[in-house]
Amino acid sequence: MFCPNCGEKLEDNVVFCTKCGTRIKQEEPVAQEMQPVEEPYEKPYEEPSGEPSSEEVLNQVNDETFYQNPEEKQTFFKKHGKAVIGIVATVVVVLLLAKIITGIFSQSKDSLLKVYDSEKDESSLYLNGKHVDTLEGTVTIYRNMEEGTFYLLSSDGDAYYLNGRKLKEVMNDCEEILVANQDKNALLLNEDGELYRYNGSKLEEICDENVVYAAISGDGKYYSYTTMNDEDSYESYIGNKAGKETKVEECLVVACSENGKYFYGRDEDQNLIVVNRKGEKDTIAKDVDTLVGLNEDGTELMYVKDGGTYVVKNGDKKEKVSDDTVLRIYAEGNGQQSSGGFYPVKSFKKAIVFMQDSEDETYSVCKLSGSYEAEEIVEDISYLCGLKDNLSGFYYMDGSDLYYTSAKEDAEGKKLAEDVTGCFASYDGKDVYYMTEDEELCYIKGSGKAKVLDENAEYSTYTGYNIDGVLYIEDQDGDWYYVKGKNAQKLKVEAIRVDSQNNKVYGYKDEELYEINGKKLKPIKGDFESVEEIVIY
Repeated sequence: MFCPNCGEKLEDNVVFCTKCGTRIKQEEPVAQEMQPVEEPYEKPYEEPSGEPSSEEVLNQVNDETFYQNPEEKQTFFKKHGKAVIGIVATVVVVLLLAKIITGIFSQSKDSLLKVYDSEKDESSLYLNGKHVDTLEGTVTIYRNMEEGTFYLLSSDGDAYYLNGRKLKEVMNDCEEILVANQDKNALLLNEDGELYRYNGSKLEEICDENVVYAAISGDGKYYSYTTMNDEDSYESYIGNKAGKETKVEECLVVACSENGKYFYGRDEDQNLIVVNRKGEKDTIAKDVDTLVGLNEDGTELMYVKDGGTYVVKNGDKKEKVSDDTVLRIYAEGNGQQSSGGFYPVKSFKKAIVFMQDSEDETYSVCKLSGSYEAEEIVEDISYLCGLKDNLSGFYYMDGSDLYYTSAKEDAEGKKLAEDVTGCFASYDGKDVYYMTEDEELCYIKGSGKAKVLDENAEYSTYTGYNIDGVLYIEDQDGDWYYVKGKNAQKLKVEAIRVDSQNNKVYGYKDEELYEINGKKLKPIKGDFESVEEIVIY
């Protein structure tokens, strides 16, 4: 077996990847954010030998920030993750009690709930709590960030577009889907490597050759695709109309700005290339390590070279961010959300970034100045636990100590607690629950005084959700509880998932699916025999 994130060959039944730390087998996807330390995965370019298949070339690209993250299936940019172009920040588990967030976050208030019934081998779909349809087998869901657009791919290869509350079948034998970040347009790749574009009503063929890579602008107007020629070199095509694209030789185009003003690519020497609509290339930087992401219109691209971080503005002007590596970008009101490689910021200026020191590998939180320079807020931390929506402050861990700080340069964090073993910050970063080594469950609002809620708490130290000051948490026996203040009540559910955009909580047990409101369980209609999994998009 191989790691789905970095491509490392692993022995069967391992729990964590021995190379990058990604969890291989995870019993419960956890939506509570206790942000683990992250580290870029880098692997040198491997010269192609022979005519590769579409899957083999797709498998060479590792990405976490440059595309959506469907639950069951990897994407154009993330099949097994051999980093030919190194577009990735790989999650590493630093504390044994940490788990990694799964699912996709978006600005849209629309959410799609998938319920998988293992006994019937069916996936039931609910849009904003209302039943849409039920499909056979498992289903992969793709969505963008701003439009709330959903595409679905069944285990049989049938691709669907969700139009209102109706599923519209788009094509059969589909292998992958790439949705525009801010538009309903999408690129679809079939099993033969043929590329198509769908605009919500019409499916058109873009390329009938063996496409090995594709990208689409955030507004959905422009796209690129890459094939391999007889000399095993990349040939990319850029444009907005099938059959009239501009050819770009010896370049793998990986992203494009809105309106197709700039296309970004890499050559076989790992040089970062910018391409205009005419196909004219310009080398921005040589031997680039990773691409961190684009701003919302694609006019700014952040990348890492020799451990330092830079921003390219308007396709040519280069600004240095830091000698260290930016791993995550946090946008106001959106946390660390990204889609298709785009972050929901007009500019990276004033964004909060999570960084790794390129020499001693310690971690820090910084704020970018008006000239993109990283101004350090706190250094040498273990976790970034939760930020306020307006990025004015955040919780973090230094070893086993919990702190709160304002997001100002050289801020002095206020120590809130010691000997913390588990931390559950709310999604808006306004309050936090935590567990101690003495099995105390405590609560703090803002940077105030801690309240001990339970002096002998037997809850899990890493599986919980903090929703507006209410904690839903699993105990050591796998039972779920509702906790508000000193009031705790056991819930009759097997597992819980949270829609963080709408603050809705769902749970299931055997044949029942519930919407949870505090301590109350409201059954959701559905003909289930054995609910095994629910996932929220």
